[in-house]
Amino acid sequence: MLTSILLFATGVFCQAQEEEAKAKIRDFQKKTQKAGVKDEEVEAALHDLATVRHPLVLKELVSWVKKPYRPVRKKSGGGGGFEMEETGIKLNHVAASCIADNYEGDPNAAKGLLEAVKARDAERPKARSMEEEDLVSDLAHFVECFGKVRCRPAAKDLVPLFRHRYAGVCEAAFEAAADLRSKDLIEPLIQVLAEAEKMKPAPAKDRGAGAEFGTAEPDRKDVLADGARRALEATTGERKKDSAEWKKWWEANRQTFKERE
Repeated sequence: MLTSILLFATGVFCQAQEEEAKAKIRDFQKKTQKAGVKDEEVEAALHDLATVRHPLVLKELVSWVKKPYRPVRKKSGGGGGFEMEETGIKLNHVAASCIADNYEGDPNAAKGLLEAVKARDAERPKARSMEEEDLVSDLAHFVECFGKVRCRPAAKDLVPLFRHRYAGVCEAAFEAAADLRSKDLIEPLIQVLAEAEKMKPAPAKDRGAGAEFGTAEPDRKDVLADGARRALEATTGERKKDSAEWKKWWEANRQTFKERE
């Protein structure tokens, strides 16, 4: 009898939560779909929506992270040059931050953010108006938010991003690894560090040039080596001279290593 009562009460509570989430989503959609809605209004509505933690709300937030590219900058200035001026709010960044702030440990949140990374990366060749800087900004922000969700079971999905073609995305992936502190990333990080150590340093005159990694990306060695080292130190609490020392330490401590909070 007691079990039946508890199950009934749980069902009622879950139904109430679902109804609250649905009502919140309806209110959000009403605010954001009206004619002439401003970015500031949508931003406030996203933050308000995120106050309710529920799978349906998460699904709505992820859909905003995945929205197609929308330029929010324009060229300004004259004479001998121009600057990029912000003309709107990156609402997909706002939605990603809402997920990071409210869905810690949620595997669906981690999955949604990584799906957004893949979708935006694949969109690049199609969106001719997309500035390269905007693409890197989007990818890096989504990856950083993935790290802040701190869903360790999803940590291995981060590994391919350690070698992404864009330096900014690699840096974000290493920062995410430092946030996650997952033992599953220790060996991959050591491998990246070892690869970086074998790379030839870029000529001093070329350092800092360009954002995209090609076969001779100027900053690739430093980005990979420094990023992997920082992530390893954050994950383990240890400091080692090079990848050989890290490998030796990991072989001795693999079985007894405890993840840090």
